Amino acid sequence: MEPIVANATSARKQGMLVTPEDHAAVLHPYVAGNMGLITIAQRDLNRWHEQRVPIKELSYAVRALAGAPASYLSQHRFRGPRRIAHLWQLGALWADLDYHKVPEWQGKDPRWVFEAALDLLADARIPKPTFAVATGRGLALVWTHHAAPRGALPRWNACQRVLYQTLRPLGADRAALDAARVLRIVGSVHERSGQTVAAISPVGHTWDFDVLADEILPLTRGELLDLRVQRATRRARTPRDGDKSPRPAFTAASLWEGRLTDLQTLLDLRWWGELPAGQRDTWLFLAITAMSWLAEPKVLQREAWALAKQAGGWDEREASVRLQAIFQRAQKAAQGQEIEWRGQLIDPRYRFRNQTMIEWLGITPEEQRHMRVLIGADEARRREREQRRQQRREEGMQSRDAYLAQVAATDKREQALALKAKGMATAAIARELGVSRTRVQQYLKDGCKGSVALYGGNTSGGTSGTG
Repeated sequence: MEPIVANATSARKQGMLVTPEDHAAVLHPYVAGNMGLITIAQRDLNRWHEQRVPIKELSYAVRALAGAPASYLSQHRFRGPRRIAHLWQLGALWADLDYHKVPEWQGKDPRWVFEAALDLLADARIPKPTFAVATGRGLALVWTHHAAPRGALPRWNACQRVLYQTLRPLGADRAALDAARVLRIVGSVHERSGQTVAAISPVGHTWDFDVLADEILPLTRGELLDLRVQRATRRARTPRDGDKSPRPAFTAASLWEGRLTDLQTLLDLRWWGELPAGQRDTWLFLAITAMSWLAEPKVLQREAWALAKQAGGWDEREASVRLQAIFQRAQKAAQGQEIEWRGQLIDPRYRFRNQTMIEWLGITPEEQRHMRVLIGADEARRREREQRRQQRREEGMQSRDAYLAQVAATDKREQALALKAKGMATAAIARELGVSRTRVQQYLKDGCKGSVALYGGNTSGGTSGTG
């Protein structure tokens, strides 16, 4: 085969990524709606360096990576450090193929491996990646999609697992599935092989995340919703009037993602991002429990240590001791183990009711107004009332306050007309009704219009025409 790194002009004509700027622009386009920080990472003499760059400055920042060894780029965007707890926007799915560890593929040209990967994806009815990159000793396949919020993380994780299982025969790396992963950037150099990291396919389609996930997952969101409808029918539960579409499927992972988001909101609202002494244990225990439902055990430890250090000031030793029970339960869940609870076998990871978490943390009604999931019964009822009011407004129905105001105005107009018919002056009517003269004049004007509409233009009280 031809050398991977071809003439830059020729490669660009074919729609290939050539420089670090090309790679960054496709992975993190500077467009409306894309926000957050991207991590640039480098390894130098066994030391790991990271810098966080705003998306608008990324193109300039990556220029220095052309020809640089061991250079990486985060695939998602974050609010701060490259941690799942700080994840802001999802931007791509990927598979990292360490095919050099598979005897059958050792020493093969990465383009041959790519062709084999396309065959496996086609057999699984999974779309081909947006682009493929030969990383020096492996192959990275990347599916870019439009920005998705962190709330999509459970479904994103499910897609990653399907891609991993599909591409395992080619050495897919299980450790490279988490959302905080960095991958090598085009134009840099692999420090061991000495090869330049290069694209081996033209840039293809950027997906809508939900459409891409429907293509990858065994059951699409629509099918999952259909299953919910079938179960609801079997339980003879009638949907409420006006509920025109079923709600999105709600899983344990999506529940805990929402709770983690609420915990971080509380951290910012109440403590400005740093836990005070005496408040650390409960908040960190609940936050790391939430993360145990969102990350693999190895990734969980790394993420937990980082969050414990940032929010609570704990070092790895203290975090390991205090959070050991969470790690052990997450490991059992990953191994498929279950525990018995009230005569049933359940997932061993911790689970709590919303009300328990609210009580442990003392979340106030005012704070609950900023939450997505951690709300009590009173806040839930308030939101339901507001939702009904909004629905009535959208359907053109008046609110009770607007209706009462209209009734009061009609009553005063009738009183004004009656007083005017008795010969009372406008100023006197205003004093009698407790309104301004201008308002009385409007009442009388509206009353005349009503009479014209009622009697067809004849306001004298008689009838028109001949007898």
